[in-house]
Amino acid sequence: MFKKARIKITAFYLVIIIAIIGVFSILLFYYAAQHIRDNIEVTGDEQQNAIVENTIDQMQGAIAFADLIIIIISGFISYWLSGKTLKPIRTALEAQEQFSANASHELRTPLSVMKTNLEVFLRNEKTSAEEIKNIARSNLEEINYMSSMIENLLALARSKKIDTTIEFEEVSVSKTINSVIKRLKKEAEEKHLSLLLEEKDNSLVYGNERMLEQAFFNIINNAISYTKSGTIKINTYSIKNKVIIEVKDTGIGIAKENIDKIFEPFYKIDTSRNVRSGSVGLGLAIVKEIIKKHKGLIKIKSEVGKGTIVTVEMPKYI
Repeated sequence: MFKKARIKITAFYLVIIIAIIGVFSILLFYYAAQHIRDNIEVTGDEQQNAIVENTIDQMQGAIAFADLIIIIISGFISYWLSGKTLKPIRTALEAQEQFSANASHELRTPLSVMKTNLEVFLRNEKTSAEEIKNIARSNLEEINYMSSMIENLLALARSKKIDTTIEFEEVSVSKTINSVIKRLKKEAEEKHLSLLLEEKDNSLVYGNERMLEQAFFNIINNAISYTKSGTIKINTYSIKNKVIIEVKDTGIGIAKENIDKIFEPFYKIDTSRNVRSGSVGLGLAIVKEIIKKHKGLIKIKSEVGKGTIVTVEMPKYI
């Protein structure tokens, strides 16, 4: 598909170039020929007239040859430019296809589980009340998983969208993170984890409080999900014109070769474990888009078996 499109674009470029060169060459030829005739005294000498006409013919051949060389070079340049033009479109389309395939797979898995549960229930005429409860409980887990994925897909779409109606204002990083910690406190306590916030100053950024709260929620929630025991430390401080937010956990860590992948939609370190915990692999993809929208950077440093440090840098509000 893209090869045909590239050839069509190249042909389109060449038609335009040939038309421009053709018009320019015709005008150049007639102007030069007229200039030669005007500057040479017209006589009845047939030999002299033949030399003039021969000079004009040679000039015509030279112009035609130059045009041919220009057209050939333009053809190669047009083919290269058409490739450059189509490259971002191709990349976006491939990413969209991959995203759709991943989304389909993630939806198909819980649906398959629910279908199997119902088929077992229908085949077994002597299903006990306890078994029915287990089937209902399992199906409810899968429904919650799908609901979570759909909500995250919508959040990811909103974070990517260029929305001029989003209100930016002065936002306290400490206040926003404290709000997130309150929301996640129960979940951390259930896993016997400590959430520690160290604030070196009341850093302010210019942004959307709701979106930033979602970003910090996803980062800290991710740390809780991958930490079996220990402490999750959140540090906020400022350096010159930057506000730094660090979330450090003592979790399972991430292999070096996987660090660049974790911002990809649907990427999960341990799929089998995460599906049951409700993770759909969209949290950090959403974070990346939100931080990018706030002209910030997100970096990850991790070591398998020791933990992970997620660092967010954002412009300081002055």
